[in-house]
Amino acid sequence: EARVTMAVEHVNFIHIPKNAGTTLRQLIDAQGSGGFLCYHGHETDPVALGGDQLIVLRDPVDRFCSAVRYATGPPWHVDVGAASPNDFALAMSDAANEHHERVMAEVRNTQHRVGGVLLEWKQTYASQHHWHTPGQRVALFEHLREDLEHLFRARGQGLPALENLNTSQGGHGLGDEARAYLERTFRRDIELYERYKDMDRHKRLAR
Repeated sequence: EARVTMAVEHVNFIHIPKNAGTTLRQLIDAQGSGGFLCYHGHETDPVALGGDQLIVLRDPVDRFCSAVRYATGPPWHVDVGAASPNDFALAMSDAANEHHERVMAEVRNTQHRVGGVLLEWKQTYASQHHWHTPGQRVALFEHLREDLEHLFRARGQGLPALENLNTSQGGHGLGDEARAYLERTFRRDIELYERYKDMDRHKRLAR
């Protein structure tokens, strides 16, 4: 397999919520000052940050479902009357739905920003394109272990053990109506994800 060219000393990892960023932060913290990855949180503006950057993209529908389960399950147990991703999406899509206002109160944002921009939706529901800029290295959520091994190998390093890395997808029980709504809502993100999904790993992770 072709090696990835690392042209600079450090790679700035930007954490997109619900995309295994917590696991990567633990990895980066464990590496200490000797590691080549630098952590940057949810509010990072990729344009202002500049430099060599890495993000992780996830299938947008899968990411949304994960966000719903995160909010409505332990430890938060947010009660919106629509606990499943299917019911949550249906409530979002229909202003006449009995749970619409409670669901939208959970989704709407009043404080989360990327750079100086106030997002319409909370970061866990916001589109991933807010953190994307041309020239970034892009790992894929479902291939994260292999992608990280590729990057570490290019540095002549082995990938340390990753704790709590769960990159499984599917099994969300979405009906056709809910899925169609999500595909319309996250159309731009889906196009972005599909572009990288079909791209050779070496090209995705090169800069």
